[in-house]
Amino acid sequence: MNGFKKWAKEILIFLLFLFVASIVINLFKQPDIPNNSLKFLEVNIVGQDKTYKLPQNRLLVVVFWGSWCPICKQDLENFSKIANEYEVIGVGVNSGSDNDILAFLKEQHLSLQTINDESGEIASKFNIGTYPTTLIYDKEGNLKFTEVGYITTAGLKARLKLIE
Repeated sequence: MNGFKKWAKEILIFLLFLFVASIVINLFKQPDIPNNSLKFLEVNIVGQDKTYKLPQNRLLVVVFWGSWCPICKQDLENFSKIANEYEVIGVGVNSGSDNDILAFLKEQHLSLQTINDESGEIASKFNIGTYPTTLIYDKEGNLKFTEVGYITTAGLKARLKLIE
């Protein structure tokens, strides 16, 4: 029993260290998002003949991802899960043509409104350099959370509930 308590304590300390380290890394990697950057999202949605319009009086989740990014492939499912409850827009960065993005989304079984940032221009205007990067805006369009790296569905929902 003593051995179990020792291992449990070591695992708990390791998990706590990992949690603190991830917060510190996230703080260092967070981009400096310009205040007027949301207007850069008003472009065509892949596979649709319409321009994306920013939501009025709704929370907005923006995720910058790349089809070439292994973490993004794991992360995007979480965004697809909440897309029925919240306004979620993906920005596929340097991921090929519209058809390439549509094929990727289909292959991954994802239902996610996506803007094609084929050249990385939109990501550059947001100062995004690490993928995936998630931005969460309140109903007034104020940036409330920036998350760099993987985020769980529970983590997304918790952040959204905090600002509702």
